[in-house]
Amino acid sequence: MTGYERTFTGLLVGMNAMLLLGQIWPQGAPPFARTANIVVLTLHRVFLATRLRRARPRLTPHSPTSHSAQQSTTRYS
Repeated sequence: MTGYERTFTGLLVGMNAMLLLGQIWPQGAPPFARTANIVVLTLHRVFLATRLRRARPRLTPHSPTSHSAQQSTTRYS
């Protein structure tokens, strides 16, 4: 992970801890808790979508790692 990703992940973990505390002890939740909850959920969605996009290999029809190229080089015993 890069420094940016570590910082962003740390920020999300800290905000999640704050939101969990608000769920466990609702009387102690700040007045902006609803807005913070929506922001954190949105940031999580964006973060996970970008991580999944980077992790999934993109296969093109003409790339040597495409499914059709792998099929033609597969040997059966």
